[in-house]
Amino acid sequence: YDEYVVGYSQSKPLLNLAGRALIQDRPVFNGVAILDGQVAGHWKRTIGRGAVAFEVALYEPFDDAQAKALQDADQQYALGEKTKDVPAMAGDLQLKGNILLEMGRHNEAKGLYERSLKMTEDSNLSQEIKDNARRTLHFNLARVAAAKKDFAAAKTEAEEFRKGAEATKNPVQIRLARELAGIIALAEKNWDTALSELQQANQQNPQNLYRMCQAYQGKGDAAKAKELCGQAAEFNSLPALNYAFVRTKAKAAADKG
Repeated sequence: YDEYVVGYSQSKPLLNLAGRALIQDRPVFNGVAILDGQVAGHWKRTIGRGAVAFEVALYEPFDDAQAKALQDADQQYALGEKTKDVPAMAGDLQLKGNILLEMGRHNEAKGLYERSLKMTEDSNLSQEIKDNARRTLHFNLARVAAAKKDFAAAKTEAEEFRKGAEATKNPVQIRLARELAGIIALAEKNWDTALSELQQANQQNPQNLYRMCQAYQGKGDAAKAKELCGQAAEFNSLPALNYAFVRTKAKAAADKG
C-alpha cells in the first residue's frame, strides 16, 4: 500500500483533481503513478535475472498534438536563447505554461510562469515591461488556482490583476480581468455570474465562446449552448493556440447538442 495516497485524509484530492477518469480494474493505491500531484496512472514491476522491468499505464496518455506543441515551444525558446532575446524567451515560457495548464499539469505551468517573470525582472528591460510582467503573473496564477479549485487564491490573484489593469487603464487587460472572473465563476458552477463576466471579455477568443457554452450547459439551456459551441468550433481566425485548445471539444459539444 502507498501511504502517500491512502495514509492521510488530505490525500483525497489526488484521486481526480484534474478530472481524469480513473481505471477501476485495480485498487488505485497499488503502484500509483503521480503526475503534478494527481494520480495519473499505475505501474507494476517485474523482477528478472539481473534487471527490473517497470511498466507504466497512464489513464490519459499525452496525445501527439500535445507532445508536438510542447516540442515546438521548446524549439522556439532555444532560438531565442541563441540571440539572448529575453522577451521572446519569456513569452515562450508562458506559451509552454499555457499548454501544460491545458493538460492539467498545474504545478509545472505555475513554475514556468514564475520563471518567465524572474527572467524579465533580471533583465535590462524597461520598468514598464517588468511591471506588466508582474501583472501577467497574477493573471496566470489565478488561472492555475482556479484549475486546482483553490478559489480563494484564484480570487486574490484575479483581484490583484484587475486593480493593476484598471490603474494602467489597459483595455485589453481589463477585458482579461473579466475573463478571469468568468473562469473562476465557471469553475464554481456559478453559471449566471460566469456568463455576465465572459460576455464582457474578449469575444474574439474562442475559449471564451466555449466557456459560455459550458455555462449555458450548466444552466440547462441546450439551444444556447449548441449555438456558442458551434461558434467556437467554427471560429474564423488564423491558427491560434486558443482555438486549438477548444476546437475539438466545442465541435463535439455542438454536434451532440
